[in-house]
Amino acid sequence: MATDVIRRSVKGSALTHAEMDQNLESMSMTVDAQTTNYTVLVTDQNKLIEMNGASITLTLCTVATAAGADTDSFHIWVKNIHTSSLAVDGNGAETIDGAANITLLENEGVLLSLSGDGTEWTILATTNASLLGITSTATELNVLDGILPTTAELNYVNGVTSAIQTQLNARALSTDVDDLSGVTDAATARTNLGLGTIATQAANSVSITGGSVTGITDVTVADGGTGASTAANARTNLGLGTIATQASNSVSITGGAVTGITDITVADGGTGSSTAAGARTNLGLGALAVLADIDETNIDWANFSGVAQILEDFDLSVGANDAAWTQLGDSTNDILVYVPASASNLRYVMYWRRNGVSTNGQVRMYHSAHDGTTLTTTSTSLIISSPGTLDVADEAGGGVILSAEATTGGGSDTIVVDRIVMWFE
Repeated sequence: MATDVIRRSVKGSALTHAEMDQNLESMSMTVDAQTTNYTVLVTDQNKLIEMNGASITLTLCTVATAAGADTDSFHIWVKNIHTSSLAVDGNGAETIDGAANITLLENEGVLLSLSGDGTEWTILATTNASLLGITSTATELNVLDGILPTTAELNYVNGVTSAIQTQLNARALSTDVDDLSGVTDAATARTNLGLGTIATQAANSVSITGGSVTGITDVTVADGGTGASTAANARTNLGLGTIATQASNSVSITGGAVTGITDITVADGGTGSSTAAGARTNLGLGALAVLADIDETNIDWANFSGVAQILEDFDLSVGANDAAWTQLGDSTNDILVYVPASASNLRYVMYWRRNGVSTNGQVRMYHSAHDGTTLTTTSTSLIISSPGTLDVADEAGGGVILSAEATTGGGSDTIVVDRIVMWFE
């Protein structure tokens, strides 16, 4: 058991051999290893207590117990050799330099004694055998966040040449830290700095694949934009016309020309062809559709071969109250026709109208004793009659004189024929 150190208060007073042996024994140190919670005993004076346990606590004995007869003589070393921290706690409400407890990290040690007034424990010294190997957690580093040391506090480390200070100085002057070139994991560093994936893109090759871009100057057309902030101005800058805003199922073209397109089908209001002949075929038109108007005075009846001939500008009429069939005009309006040898019938269509209020009006073609089909109407508008037929079989291969006649049925109006279209069958 360690004992108190014996001292002389009077200079020159020698210690006995027994007293010197006692003092040597007091200055020797015994190592005591503990792996669980432990309470210091008065017999642990001058011992080094090594604590090696996870989340354990070392409780000091009471100040009164340690004081004994001499408050200056009780010392104890405590060292934590475990990877987890060690709590060193005062006994009951007793304190260590005013604190209820202190914490020792791995390989940290502390020399404890009693305060000068013998009222609490005090720290005489601390030690750390491997400061260079300590790595602090984010939580532990955050404790330092916001600390602003004073000039006086900084002067405490001025001139320190320890290994710790050497490394701190090297880090403070390192360009690797200033420009981050010494970072070993660039991806983690970017994450810690809050940088996104766009941070690694070159300024001349930026690719944005999501999100939105707002508050910028309008991107010009030359750079792939529209040069505008409104839809209307964008269309103008892109050279789009009013048709650009129309729906594809409701297009309205009000001017200009449409060229170079696929022929519009008959079903869609077109002809389905790019040629006049093809258009007539698709519309079901016959040879009559392409014939020019021919006056009856210049018809080449000798070459009449079944193709329709058009007689117009007759303006022939029959007077009012003509109940009987009356020739339109007079004998000068007779029509001399050559009948092809293969023909047996003359087919005709009349363009005619009646003027007045007759309830009935009729027209027909005739020759000799042969009467053509009677065409009837009650309309005062221009009539395009259904085809009538006149028998000309007896005159096949020769000529025949044709006339047009009409009757008002006794009504008080007139009948006028404007045009006759004829052909042989």
